[in-house]
Amino acid sequence: MLFAEKESNIIGLFQTLEKHEIGLFPDCAENREICQSVLLTKKWDNWTDSSGKHMLPPDFYNDHEGLMMDVMRVDDHGFTNKGKVINPSLTREHEIERELQESGLLGHFQNLRKLIVNANTGLPTAEDHNYIYYRDNFKRIVENHIKKIVNYKKNHPGYKMIFFVFDESSAYVLMEKVPEQFVVGQMARGEAHLWFADKRFVEIFQNSEIDYLIWFAPYKLIQTRGRAPALPVACVFDCNKINYQLTEYDPSHMVSSEV
Repeated sequence: MLFAEKESNIIGLFQTLEKHEIGLFPDCAENREICQSVLLTKKWDNWTDSSGKHMLPPDFYNDHEGLMMDVMRVDDHGFTNKGKVINPSLTREHEIERELQESGLLGHFQNLRKLIVNANTGLPTAEDHNYIYYRDNFKRIVENHIKKIVNYKKNHPGYKMIFFVFDESSAYVLMEKVPEQFVVGQMARGEAHLWFADKRFVEIFQNSEIDYLIWFAPYKLIQTRGRAPALPVACVFDCNKINYQLTEYDPSHMVSSEV
């Protein structure tokens, strides 16, 4: 099984973060407690893993604190075509995994517990990392999970609902002028995409049936000529207390930082 397909692996990766790498929206006692409940291993001991196929959803619950949490993955590769989700990156990851298994190579590593595949689809940047794909994937996946909350509440009545979004997308830049052709190392003028303030994303979970949302985006890297912007690696939201200004980004000027 690939690393990101196991929910506990994703949580373990999140637990490697330092506190200064996490943004709280708002920065309040309740959000700090939610963050610490998942981030700190001593508090994580209160959680039960219910992500197995034959266990009642959601993926984790915490009887001690009255919390439940569902983990989901989003990226900027997948898109829908005639009602079917197409994701070239995930497809290529599974192809590589299958090739490794069939080769017998994995059998030489008896203690191998985690397999991480960084697949190259060979697609041009605009097709491999796409802001519209990213936005639509986020909306589709989060809204699909929101529909399941009614069942989660039946299994854990009275518990607070946390959504944990593992965001595997690249960083994006709002460019003044989008070049016709992208060249590695080419400098361009623009501003960093603040995904945690993007109206098209935040409105999906703002004032919803979700109580808290943890948005973990570890792969957003922007290289600059000067000082790189200090952006969080993860954000924790109280979904009913989002009161800061949101930004509408022009999709036609949104470009991935990965060429």
